[in-house]
Formats: sequence, structure tokens, C-alpha cells
Amino acid sequence: MAISDQELLEAVKTGNIKVVERYYLDVHGEFIHWSYKQFALDREQALDTFQEAFVIFYEKLCRGNMPDIKSSLKTYLFAIAKNLIYRRFQKTRIQQRNEQQIAYLTEEHFLPSFLEDEEQAQIKQIALEAAQTMKEPCRSILKWFYFDRLSLADIAQKLGYKNDNVMKNKKARCLQKLRKTVEKRLKNYSID
Repeated sequence: MAISDQELLEAVKTGNIKVVERYYLDVHGEFIHWSYKQFALDREQALDTFQEAFVIFYEKLCRGNMPDIKSSLKTYLFAIAKNLIYRRFQKTRIQQRNEQQIAYLTEEHFLPSFLEDEEQAQIKQIALEAAQTMKEPCRSILKWFYFDRLSLADIAQKLGYKNDNVMKNKKARCLQKLRKTVEKRLKNYSID
């Protein structure tokens, strides 16, 4: 028999972990099926998401930090998981865009098509050296964003900027400076 919302809330209040575990097991199979159907997540991704969502859900229950919800607790749990999935999708899209921008600096946009692998490696080295010789804060911003994978909000906080929109504009200006420097150095690069 499925555990009701009221039974779950009572179990959390009294510290009855067995009921919480049973609720977890009751709901997780349904979540895996739902996440596959809705988001095409594989079993491992679904389990990771469900576990993370359940921890958030359980902590909110324990603290009594629940919003006034009109739906069931299961629906609320699934909503937490759905938000986690959306954040992961967004993060993946951002990482893909970042990788494309890095590739732009070192690939065909700057490289003549007849270059051999060794020459391409030398040109990639020029791009990396250009990035390393940039002035602060541009060097740190690009390093943190592209190599350390920090979010714009985290970088803005580190540097004391008001918000990530300011940081987005600053990063774009830094990236433009880097592109110009790489283009300039490549024009001076002679092929023997």
C-alpha cells in the first residue's frame, strides 16, 4: 500500500526513517519511468537526479521549509527533479557553447586548411599563450569560465561585480580582445 502524504509528513516529524525509505522506494521507480518518457534520461541519470531531488525534498520536509503547495508531495518532489533536469540541460548547452567558442579560437577560422598537425599544434599554442598574456581581470575571467567551468554568477561574486549580466558583458569583451590578439599573432606567424 502506498504511503500517503500525511503518513510521510508524520514519519518525518517523528524520525521514522523506515517509512521515508519505503516512500523513496515506492516513488523512485515511477520517477525513472517518468523521466525517461519526459526527458529521455537513461537509468543512471534518472537515479542521480532522483536522489539529488529527494535529498532536497527531505531536507525541506525536515526543516518545515515547504511552500504552500496545492498538489501532492510526490508532484512537488517531481517538480524539484524537473528543475534539476532543466538546470543540467542548460549547463550542458552552456558547456557546448563554451567548447565551440574555444574551438573557434584554435581551428579553421584562423587556420589555413593546408596546415599539417604540427603547425596546427603550434597555432593552438599561440592561442593559449595569447590567453595567458592577457591582462587581469580578463585572463582570470576566461580561465575560470572556460577551463575551471565556473558560472558567470560565481565569477561576478569573486570579482565583486554586481551581477552575472555585467559579468557576461565583461567576458564578451575579454573574448573579443583575445580573438583580436590571436588573429594579430597569426598574421605575424610565418609558415616555413
